[in-house]
Amino acid sequence: MTDFNSFASYFPEISPPLTLTDESIDYINATNDPLPLALLHDFILKWEGIEETDEFTEFLPCLKFSPYKDIQAFVYWKAALLRYEFIMVTTDEKGNAIARKPICGTIVEGDLIKKSVARIDEENIIHIAAGANLANEPFLAQQSQSFAMEIMANGEIAFLSGD
Repeated sequence: MTDFNSFASYFPEISPPLTLTDESIDYINATNDPLPLALLHDFILKWEGIEETDEFTEFLPCLKFSPYKDIQAFVYWKAALLRYEFIMVTTDEKGNAIARKPICGTIVEGDLIKKSVARIDEENIIHIAAGANLANEPFLAQQSQSFAMEIMANGEIAFLSGD
């Protein structure tokens, strides 16, 4: 088993507010180091519930922050075939996963392209705007829907109603 502190060191500490979009990964890819395979296996793949990854899937550490004293939130990027997602995992101080939720990304299903962006605010609320369009049509932002999730004091990530 590898060391949780070594794993956490690959995630730059960021203070909310912060916004994640498709374009964010370009900056993150240029500035963050990839995870060594041992750390990928001991943490991310366990969080994903898989033992091995395929040749079409890659992971990149993005950022971390502490929403509460004994809780850390990690965001990593998962790129798979026609699916690119920013995923948040909350952990206790020992690195035990509490909750895991995709918070935004792009998913392609046939001719349909689903896109979402996320803004994490200082109150531990994750505001998400999501929309879809056909591949041969322009994306219309006014047709997007918004919703929110909150990182709770126990580390759970809960959907909020009425955002």
